[in-house]
Amino acid sequence: MAAIIGRNMAIIVFSDPRNLDYNSAMIDIFFGEYDFTVFSYYFGPSVNIDLDLRKIEQIFANSVLKRLIYCMDANSKSKVWFSPVTDSRRIKLCEIFSTWQLLTINEDYGLTCSTDQGTSYIDITAVGHNVLGLMERWLISE
Repeated sequence: MAAIIGRNMAIIVFSDPRNLDYNSAMIDIFFGEYDFTVFSYYFGPSVNIDLDLRKIEQIFANSVLKRLIYCMDANSKSKVWFSPVTDSRRIKLCEIFSTWQLLTINEDYGLTCSTDQGTSYIDITAVGHNVLGLMERWLISE
């Protein structure tokens, strides 16, 4: 399930119900002089990633994306986001990053997921070039 949680009372949030689903959420955030689109998506580990990526393409194509922050539980592994192993899903995921000119901002702080089933580096955050200079020391915490 996708979710977006904000903890700052100075942030103004707008959510369009058309952009909410069981595995995705998208909101617009207004903070001072900046406006952002925050998109969260959960990729099921056993679901064909092509179906998810087509859905994301449709959402992005039909939305006015401001400064995009794209957070995901990708159930994908790649050295790009500091996983010691790489899987085939990462190729298709990196293609969507390229199409939408997104850059991963994960830093090497270690594992991003820890459950009873094990640990992994599956949580990823990607941003547009107009957000990159506004982010530093990005950390995905439990």
